Amino acid sequence: MRRIFIGSVAIASVLAATSVFAADLPARTYTTAPVMVDPGFNWSGFYVGGNVGYSWGRSGNTETLSDLAMGAALFTNTSRNDVNGVIGGAQVGYNWQTSNWLFGLEADI
Repeated sequence: MRRIFIGSVAIASVLAATSVFAADLPARTYTTAPVMVDPGFNWSGFYVGGNVGYSWGRSGNTETLSDLAMGAALFTNTSRNDVNGVIGGAQVGYNWQTSNWLFGLEADI
């Protein structure tokens, strides 16, 4: 019991420890001119892209053919299919950036 208590106090003291703040250091002064910063991205322009992936799954279907006059089931068919395979596509478009707004057209298949 004593070991558990000492271990708990040791863990609590480690978790409660805080880092030292170095507030007594002087502020750094800059003597050179500031560096030119890139104004940002421009998203205007033409683009082409593509994607490819793999899909897997199963599909189940139950069909019933019934007589309209009597409402009796004439034929019932149940089918299950695996829908595994490669899937892909392509896209093409053009964007116009105006200030913080982006307008564009895109087509994909």
